[in-house]
Formats: sequence, structure tokens, C-alpha cells
Amino acid sequence: MNDPAQLQRFLDGRWADVREQTRNQLRDPLFQPVFGIPVEEHRARILEQARALAKGPGPRLGFPERYGGGADIGGSITAFEMLGFGDLSLLVKAGVQWGLFGGALLHLGTERHHERYLEPMMSFELPGCFAMTETG
Repeated sequence: MNDPAQLQRFLDGRWADVREQTRNQLRDPLFQPVFGIPVEEHRARILEQARALAKGPGPRLGFPERYGGGADIGGSITAFEMLGFGDLSLLVKAGVQWGLFGGALLHLGTERHHERYLEPMMSFELPGCFAMTETG
């Protein structure tokens, strides 16, 4: 393999398309790192980035097709891990929104919850959170 693009595609493996889609999204100026801004401004920027991320296919990949998802858990994990090449605050926001919050809705919710909340959660129309308590 003398062609770098061919080598990258080989190394990217099964979800090469997902990796490239995420790379392309992270190239947008909105996703470029900004340093030295106040905490509240940084939080607002990450929220804006999450809303933009929701317009792409990545956040939907881990959810069933019948609710507008992509039914591709491996692709979902790949899209998520690729966010680590950008701002880790966005990775955490995405992990909470589509992993913890979305995962709780999907795996702990009923059909009624799925019908009502999965689509707005995937589109980020319904921002979520995740709370956990530990005994003792």
C-alpha cells in the first residue's frame, strides 16, 4: 500500500465511513478548540456543538431503526470514540446525552417512553441528564 488514503481506509476498518463522517464534522470551525474562554462561555459552546452533532448520523447510530436510529452499536461506539480527537468536554456531553440518558430511556423505558422520548433525545430537542446514587 503506497497510497496514504488507502492505508487510512484499511486502518479505519469496518466503520471507516463513520470515522470519516465524524472527522468531517469535527473539521467544521464550530468544533475547533478555543482556549482561555470563561467556563460559562465554554459550556455554551459545547452545548452548541452538541446540537450540531445531533444533526449528523453519529448520535442516532446506537438506537433502533423504528425510532429513527441506525441500529449499529459498533458504529455508535466508533462515532463516540472519534469525538476524543476534539474537545473532551463534547465527548462527555455526548456520552451523557446519547449514552447514559439515551441508554436509560432505551433499556429501562417502556414502549410509551420510547415513542415519546427517543426521537427528541436523539435530535437533542430533549437534552437529558443522568443521575446515579450509590448505597453506603
